[in-house]
Parts: sequence; C-alpha cells; structure tokens
Amino acid sequence: MLTSSSEEVRELVSSLPTLEGLYIKQTSTLHKPFSRFSISSLFKSSKPSLPSTTLLNAINAIAFIPPENSIKDLNGLIKAFEGLKEFATRFKEFFPGNNFDAEDEELIEGIQVLLEGYLSAIYVISRVLWDEPLETGYEVKQDQHHRATLLDCIRGFYLLYSLHIQLEIDLREIDKQILGSIFPPKETKFYQLSPLLCYPRKLITSLQTQPTRPIAHSSKIKSAIPSPIKSSFPVYISDEEALYVVSLLDTFLRGVQQVESLSGPFIAKTKKQKEEDVRRPLKIEEEVRVLKCDLLMSITTKKIADVKTREMEKVILDEKREGEEGDVVENGSVTGDDQQYSSEDVKPRLSGESDSAFDLSSLPRGTVNPDKSHMSEGVKWEDMLEECLIECLDSAKQLIEEGRAEVLSSHIEASDWLGMEGVNQPDTYIRKSKSPSHGPTILSDSESDSEDEFDSDTESETDDEFGGSNSYPCPLRTIFRLHDRYEEQRLAVWLHLPSARRGKMGWFMRGDDGKVGTAWDAFGLAAMMEYDTETLLCHGLGADKLDKWVELAAMKNAKKIKKRGGKGVGKS
Repeated sequence: MLTSSSEEVRELVSSLPTLEGLYIKQTSTLHKPFSRFSISSLFKSSKPSLPSTTLLNAINAIAFIPPENSIKDLNGLIKAFEGLKEFATRFKEFFPGNNFDAEDEELIEGIQVLLEGYLSAIYVISRVLWDEPLETGYEVKQDQHHRATLLDCIRGFYLLYSLHIQLEIDLREIDKQILGSIFPPKETKFYQLSPLLCYPRKLITSLQTQPTRPIAHSSKIKSAIPSPIKSSFPVYISDEEALYVVSLLDTFLRGVQQVESLSGPFIAKTKKQKEEDVRRPLKIEEEVRVLKCDLLMSITTKKIADVKTREMEKVILDEKREGEEGDVVENGSVTGDDQQYSSEDVKPRLSGESDSAFDLSSLPRGTVNPDKSHMSEGVKWEDMLEECLIECLDSAKQLIEEGRAEVLSSHIEASDWLGMEGVNQPDTYIRKSKSPSHGPTILSDSESDSEDEFDSDTESETDDEFGGSNSYPCPLRTIFRLHDRYEEQRLAVWLHLPSARRGKMGWFMRGDDGKVGTAWDAFGLAAMMEYDTETLLCHGLGADKLDKWVELAAMKNAKKIKKRGGKGVGKS
C-alpha cells in the first residue's frame, strides 16, 4: 500500500494516462497547427500550475446522461475529451518541479477532480463503444483508440483511488459508483461503472442464444429482460472482441483488488459494520472473477469444434512419438508435405466402440494435417478457461479459510448497499425477469452448450427463496454451475476421441494434468467445513459431487488417524 510521501505520490501521478491518441484525427483537422502544443510547452520557463477544474465540466456533464438517453453530440464529445486530456497532462506536469505537502488542499482537490474525470470518461467511452452509433456523418467509433483509452481510464481511476486513504479524501460517492457496478445501469442511480460488467453479460447471452449445436428444448428458453445497453450483437463475435472484453475484466479486477473497503448507506461504527465494509469489495471482486470465467466458458463452448480438433491432434502427436506413425505408411497414406490420412470415414461413437488399438488410418480424410496444426493456430480458449476456473476455485477456498464465506453465499440487495434512495423504483425500471443481469438462457444437447449460471431452474429457486427483485446471484451458486458446464465440455471432447485413446473418463474430466480437479477437491473440503449439506445442495451442488467430497474427506481423515496411530505406536 502506498504511503503519503511526496515522492511516492509523484511517482504514481507520473504513471497516470493522458488519453494520447484519442480523437487525434479530428483535433488535428479542426485546430491545427495549435493542437500539437499545450500552453505549458510554449512557456518552458514558467512555473507549472494546477489546471482549472472547469476543463472537466464537459465530460462530467455528458456522464450525467442516463442510460436510457442516447449520446449523439460528436462535437461536444470531442471537446469533452480534449478537456480531460489537457487537465490530465497539465496535472502531471505540475508535480516534477514542485515541492508540496501530501495534505495540500490544492493537491487533494486535483486528485479528486481527476478521479471523477476518469470515472466520467469510463462511462462515456463505454456508451460510445456499446450503444447505438452516433448519428453523425463522421465515423466516431475509432474502436482501437476508444478501447485502449477505456482501459487507461480504468487504470487511472483506481490509481488515484488508491490514494484516498493516505490523503484523507472523502470518496463515499465514488464508493457508491463501485458498489453499483455489478447491477444493470437502469436499476440504480449509480451506474457509471455498470456498463463494464453489463456488456460482458450481454456478450455471454449473445454467445448462448446462438448455440453451436441444435437447440434441444425450446421450452427451456426463458423470457428476456429489457436490455440495459441498446447495442445489438452480431451473429459472429471475433476472437479480438472476446479477448478485449477478457482484458477489460482483468483490468477492472486488478483495480477492485486495490480497494480495501467500501462504505454502505450508513457510516460503519460497529466492528460488524466495518467488517461488512471490507466484504463488499471482495464480493465485487468475486463477481467479476466468475463473470470472466462465465465468458470464457461460453466462448469455449462456441469454439468446441476447435477444442476437439486440438485434443485429437494431441492424441495423434502422442501416437507419432510412440513410433506408431509407421502404420500410416503401411495403410497407403501419402507421405511428404501433403500427407493426408485414409479416406475411410470411421468416426468415434458414443457407445459400442471397438476395443482395438487406435489406428491413424481410422480418421476421416483431412481430419488432421500435421503440417497445418490447430494447436499452433488461434486462441486456446480451453487453456484460458481452465486457468480462470482454477483461480475462481482457489479464491473461493481462500475466502472460506479467512472466515469470509458470506462473500460467496450471501445474496445482494441493491438497497442494502446503496440505500433505498440509490435504487430506481419499479415504475422507473420495470423488470420482466427475476434475474437482474441476464436475458434468455437456452439449454442444448449433450454439452448444455448454452447453460449459464444467471438463468436457470436452480437460480429461480434462489430468487424465490430470497425474494429480491434487486438481488444478484451469489458466487457460490455460480461456481457450482461453472464446474458443471466445464465437465460437460470435457465429456463432449472425451467422447469425440477414439475409444482406444480416451483414457479414463474420470481423469480426463479433471482437466489438463488434473489441475482443475485438484482445485475443485481442495475447494470442496473447505466448503464442507463451512456449509452444511442442505446449504450446498440448495446452492446447486450435485448430490453425486457432494458424495465424492464426503468420500474424499473420509479418506483424508482416515490417513490422518492412521498416521497419528503410527506415531503413537512408535513412541510406545
């Protein structure tokens, strides 16, 4: 944690983003040649001064445009960001040549104003990126510049936020914006960070409502809620777009991890209230983490054909390493750069597979070309998914061990965090679904390709139990659902492999090198120490998985008892 020393504050301020590159084309056209220079650069010998806070009036004004209203003024948008860029640049220039007290009122005001400016920019850029296009003749969506600037503003926001304790800045209103981030923009009055999490949820919904496999039961499609963001999603979502959203969630997650506590509607006075303030950022952190995992899960399901191909290639490479590639030549396949496998179309079956040794010639012609491997092409979403799922399980286990299991199992009411005055009334925002953050969910064949934790039969039970229209699914339920979906994916890939080369299904379901299974078991042992059986089952844990956890715990206890007994015999 940073101290309040002048040197450390200057170092932090020097790393603040100045939004370089945003709207360069427009400003160089409208204002050249003067747009290339700042006032301070024309007077190098003059003493830098803190910029006027009026430079941020425009960006802050646009940030007050509610989610239901469009942002259409291109010229106003450019001027607003020019003001923010100038303020940030001059604010950074002020520090190197000045000695100041870390409690200087002018400094504190500058930090607080720029913090609010970054917050406003986050909201405005997210609206520009994901709302309907501006109605202008100029293509304002410079996606690369906007996306980079959005990430910079998130970093800048949390960098300055990290100073508020040392500099004794009152940020209760900013705290409410962070608290409101996990709710849809139209649901609360603190919505400026909401699009950062709302857009990934819409992306997940888009991936799941366009399943790769045929839809099994149309009756399982649930009614959609009004879209918190107006954008319409294309049928095709590029890897570049998906990777950007993952990086956005990572950036937001790293920022939240710097927040030690978030005050609720009342100032914490008792020890219990202060502990609740500490739990709030942990809750948001966990929600963002499982949201990222949900996104990766949905993308991996969408790309399941590529995942199967890569896994098949692993099997073939293993065969080649074992020296069995000679069978290919004997069966008359073509050698050399254009090598292909036999045209005999024998595919792995779900039941009654042959027990004979796996033969490469059994693969359909063109199934795998070793010179054009999928293993070195494209994004390996399955690897990213496993890493994120393990992170979710490890984080959940740590929360339980630290005595903060409520972060995982408690349900959120927006009014509890923001007060009744911070929540829009039903006549302002009428919800058509019990789930606050997701639209339709579709369940498909075999892999449950489109199943997600935000809309499900089990989640409706949760909403009935807790009865909150402004509640939010708890991470514990989400983690159980994510693990179910992960195993469904692994099963689908396992069934795709030739029966002679599949290996044991139980081991394959535990992920690469069994890492996911190890993390799941460790989390399960911790969860059983904290929650009773009824609680685990009510939150969506399968009875068969609970039985395995109980069996694992019994085995571990038996080993401990045996070990202790052995020590006792040795002593006697």
